[in-house]
Amino acid sequence: MKQTAVEWLMEQLPTIDKYDPYYQNLFMQAKAMEKEQIIRAYSEGQNTPYEYSEDNEINWYDGPQYYKETYESKTNI
Repeated sequence: MKQTAVEWLMEQLPTIDKYDPYYQNLFMQAKAMEKEQIIRAYSEGQNTPYEYSEDNEINWYDGPQYYKETYESKTNI
């Protein structure tokens, strides 16, 4: 599986305690944001359809599948 930019950054910062709750929270937020960006970029690049959910969030059709196949088994987001 491919490595995301956030995962790469985590590996490049060996001096911080990655198990510290503060840093874990920051990395999880960054990984969630990155996931959304990858899904949106793939979906828009493929010109795939989408719909709005009841809470006005966009539901992409192909982007989540692409992310799952490419990154998810490694990132577990």
